[in-house]
Amino acid sequence: MKKLLLLIALFSFLSIPFAFGQELTIEERAILAHVVINPDAWAAHSLTVDPSGKALAAKIAKYRADWLANKDVIGYKTRAERDAAAELAAKPTAEQILATTKEKLIQDKMRKQAVDALIAEGKLTVTGELSK
Repeated sequence: MKKLLLLIALFSFLSIPFAFGQELTIEERAILAHVVINPDAWAAHSLTVDPSGKALAAKIAKYRADWLANKDVIGYKTRAERDAAAELAAKPTAEQILATTKEKLIQDKMRKQAVDALIAEGKLTVTGELSK
């Protein structure tokens, strides 16, 4: 995932010509990166669907103010960075896994004790043979 983000970051600042000689400026690419994961791929696709570039210009215009308001905030992240951070945050930590495992072991032990107590009191009988 880190390699993918590095590649996206690298390519997002390169000047890549698009259909019909159109090219994104650094600012336009940064605005798109604010709302889409891969601004170059999004722009290229947009220009194949709408060669006039009106849809691309509209998307950039729509998010320019939001980007301007957020780009200089400490800890600002592009859409790709926000998605990667959210994905990482969704994964349980080793401590969480250990705590969950301990909880399950405690519950299993309590269930076994309850079954053993029922058997000892004669309220539960076990019949049949265990299979190997």
